[in-house]
Amino acid sequence: MIQRIAKPGRSFRKALAYDLRDDRIPELVGSNMAGEEIDSLAAEFAEVRWLRDDLSKPVFRASLSLAPGERLSSGAWRALSGDYLHALGYEQAPWVAIRHRNTRLDHVHLVASRVDFQGWRIDPSFELPRGLATSQELSRRYGLTAVGPGSENRAPSRGDLARFERSGQVAIKDRLAEHVRLAARDRPTLGEFVARLAAQGVEIRIRPGEDGEPQGVSFSLDGVACRGGSLGRAMTWRGLQRALGCAMSGRAMPRPCGARSALDLPESA
Repeated sequence: MIQRIAKPGRSFRKALAYDLRDDRIPELVGSNMAGEEIDSLAAEFAEVRWLRDDLSKPVFRASLSLAPGERLSSGAWRALSGDYLHALGYEQAPWVAIRHRNTRLDHVHLVASRVDFQGWRIDPSFELPRGLATSQELSRRYGLTAVGPGSENRAPSRGDLARFERSGQVAIKDRLAEHVRLAARDRPTLGEFVARLAAQGVEIRIRPGEDGEPQGVSFSLDGVACRGGSLGRAMTWRGLQRALGCAMSGRAMPRPCGARSALDLPESA
């Protein structure tokens, strides 16, 4: 299963109008709301959003897609969608899950409020990696193929989708980005970060500058190496410093079992 999380939106009505278009052959497979049509659902979402009228973008949108040839029943999609949203903190917020039947890939679109029924804002911290970990766990639970998303928080390109539809796999570059995001969750020390990558078969190479301090970073998986910047700005050395916080001195980096200190590698890495 592959997840895609869109940027926060402003209009529930527009999100619902898109997902419930007739040409998409929509099916409302899950919801914790009374309405079933665009007008009634939009009105219910509006009642909750105005509990926090200071939040300009209250719309959470995501999609979950299965690998080619895999399908779930409507009941299974209802349960899986609820489990996914619960894990991301939306269990007390209004939400709907809408299945589309106009493509070869079985998938649902999720629309939820970033404000819950009590007027509390849903914490969006590390939403993408948390959602990714949840989608992988749900894939195992429901017997589905677990795959990763496109780079960063973007929607996969046409090439990504074509490759996924053909083989159910994603590119090494996207798999690397997934591993790096997950390893950087919850602000680990650099030693913990390297150990997490090593456990997933990912090698990190840190290029030192003239003063011996880290200057650049690259990652490799299955013999394929990528500069951190090619995976996204958050995966450059500077981006990782922000993600990992303190404990970023290369000289002080511990060497986990099975991982080499990338500072020992040649500068061309």
